[in-house]
Amino acid sequence: MGNYDTAVDKADKMVSIRPDLRSYSRISYLREIHGDNTGAIDAMKLAVDAGAAGDEATEWARIQLAKLYEHTGQLKYAKWIIPLR
Repeated sequence: MGNYDTAVDKADKMVSIRPDLRSYSRISYLREIHGDNTGAIDAMKLAVDAGAAGDEATEWARIQLAKLYEHTGQLKYAKWIIPLR
């Protein structure tokens, strides 16, 4: 809806109450739409680390992290996150 200032405030509150995959991934997205790609990658790494190995949500976060690396031209890291077969 474009109310990004409120979204940032609510995401900050969310991550302070419950620092988990969901809150870190929201922080990552907000950073990305504000042009902070390095911060978005850092937050998505936290999301992946906060998730349970092999869990669907964790794998979703891993894919998002790879997409962030791809978007920023860091293909070697994207390939590491999602190996080519």
